Amino acid sequence: MENSGRLDSVDVFRGLTIAGMILVNNPGRWDAVYPPLRHAEWHGWTLTDLIFPFFLYIVGVAMAFSLARRAAAQTESRLVWQILRRALIIFALGLLIHGFPTRDATGHWHIYDLTTIRIPGVLQRIAVCFGLAALLSRKTNWRQQAYVIVGLLLFYWALLMLVPTPGFGASDLSKEGNLAAWLDRKLLAGHIYTPVYDPEGILSTLPALATTLCGLLAGQFLRSSRTADEKVAGLFVAGAAGVTLGWTWNFWFPINKALWTSSYVL
Repeated sequence: MENSGRLDSVDVFRGLTIAGMILVNNPGRWDAVYPPLRHAEWHGWTLTDLIFPFFLYIVGVAMAFSLARRAAAQTESRLVWQILRRALIIFALGLLIHGFPTRDATGHWHIYDLTTIRIPGVLQRIAVCFGLAALLSRKTNWRQQAYVIVGLLLFYWALLMLVPTPGFGASDLSKEGNLAAWLDRKLLAGHIYTPVYDPEGILSTLPALATTLCGLLAGQFLRSSRTADEKVAGLFVAGAAGVTLGWTWNFWFPINKALWTSSYVL
C-alpha cells in the first residue's frame, strides 16, 4: 500500500531493520550475548549478518520510487548531480564518524588522525552502492540490471576462487588469504578495520552492489501495474529461488558476510 507517496511495506521493513540494528548494537551484556545477536565467526550467518544487506536492499527499493518521481520533475543532468552529491555526503559522513575523537588505553585522545583513519565503512559502502546503482538505473532497463547482478556475482566468485592470492594461492577464503583482504592490505594498509581484512573493503563492494540492484529490481516490480496478489507471488518466488540458490552455492562458495560472497547475496 502506498500512503502519501510512500510505500508502507518499505517503511515497515526499514523500521524492523533499524530495530534489529539497535538490538544488535545494544545487547544488554557483552559478556553474555545470545548467539543470534552476534556475527558469525567467519563462514555461515546469523540474524545479525542480515541487517546490513537489508539496508542496502531497502536503498535499492526506495531508489526505484524516489528517482522516478525526481526524474519526472527535473532534467537528467540535475538528477545525476543530486545522485553524486548525496553519495559524496553519505561517504563523508562515514569518514566523519570514523575520525570522531577516541581515547586509547593510555588515556591519549586521537582526533581525526588521517594516518590511521579507517576509509571503508558501512556508510561508505552505502554511499558507493547507492551512487553506482542510481546511475546504472538511469541508463539501463530491468533486464540489463538483472544481467549486471548475475555478472557481478559470477565475476566475484571467479576472482576469489580462481585468481591466486600472492603467497596463498587460489580459492583461499581464510581471513588473511582471500584475494579481497590481500587487495585491501595493499591499497589501504593502516586504514582498514583490522590489520588483516576489512568487512567493507574494496573488492567485496562489487557483490554488495548486486544486493542493492536486487532491491532496485524489487522496487521496479512493485511500481509496475501488476495486481497486489501478483506482486506478492512474484516476490515470494524470487525470494525462494534466491534462498535455494544461495544455500546450494554455499557448498562451493560459503556464505560469508565479511567477504559478502555471492551465495550470501542470494
